[in-house]
Amino acid sequence: MKRWIVPVAILVGLLLVAGIWYATRPVEEQSMEAMETALEPTRSEPSSSEATPDPQPGGQVDYGAFRSNVLSGGVPPDGIPPIDEPIWDPIATADQWLMDEDYVFVLEAQEGVYAYPQRILVWHEIVNHQVDGQNHSITYCPLTGFCVGYDGVAQGGLGTSGRLLNSNLVMYDRETGKYWPQILGESIDSENPGTPLNAFPVHWVTWKNFKDHYEEAKVLSTETGYFRDYGRDPYGSYRDENSYYFTPVVMFPTMNDDPRLANKKVVVGIKGQNGVLAIDPALVEERGMINAMAGDTPIVAVYDQNLDIVRVFEREDDGEVTSVDGLQPAHHFDVMWFAWSAYFPDTELMTK
Repeated sequence: MKRWIVPVAILVGLLLVAGIWYATRPVEEQSMEAMETALEPTRSEPSSSEATPDPQPGGQVDYGAFRSNVLSGGVPPDGIPPIDEPIWDPIATADQWLMDEDYVFVLEAQEGVYAYPQRILVWHEIVNHQVDGQNHSITYCPLTGFCVGYDGVAQGGLGTSGRLLNSNLVMYDRETGKYWPQILGESIDSENPGTPLNAFPVHWVTWKNFKDHYEEAKVLSTETGYFRDYGRDPYGSYRDENSYYFTPVVMFPTMNDDPRLANKKVVVGIKGQNGVLAIDPALVEERGMINAMAGDTPIVAVYDQNLDIVRVFEREDDGEVTSVDGLQPAHHFDVMWFAWSAYFPDTELMTK
């Protein structure tokens, strides 16, 4: 056998092994590269789509226009892998790796308090698990700074579709394949469009405020079953004013631009009957309590000094209230202004 044949054969064998390994890698490993690549190409100021629809009553827009404005985010379905079997740590264990200024998303359930570190969800975007005997999905979109919970979802939970609408996560129902834009919270499929998910508030809280306020809680563990660097945020950092979270650039086109506030200004978005309202949280902090209307729904927004958050409740329509005792939470959440106004171009706004 000629001497060159053996080295060539070895080289070919190594290339075949490498090719097979690459092709059969778990989708989460492949999607990690795709996710980071997808962050690069379209960093531009948001531009209104040519198909921007006229606003409809209640702050909604045409579902057909929503469907036509859905874009690829550069990753396949569940390429950003949801966490379907979460493991929980006590506060003391999580305190070994979380820093005081880190954010956690807080769910106050009947069975206890849950905390989902932003440093984990930025890589997964959805956590599916049971809470209070129901299927829950905690969903987070880094591009829009939006976190909300949905309950009563299908047994398979919600997945990441790999698509975006108004630069916002489009989820999909793993049983039916239907698309659910996260901020909208309603199906946009041509069959039964507008079918809503049942939403509940999840609050942004710094780790310091969280551990100072709650004695016991379940904190999502870094033992997710996936290989990720949970010490690094691919979008930047909430401690760096030059990162994506603070600069005016928006990565993907939006259906509407609204110059009333800066793109990344965080507002409290409130959905009511026949209308929506956005409130500057600094205004609520300044006043302590605000009675207002979200469409036809009377609401009261209060500042929680312990957690440095805004809570919103539904109130009776027979006058303003001075206490929130016994009131039920309204449909509300923190969200970047550009995304809220893109979905709801006729939103009312209360600001300083």
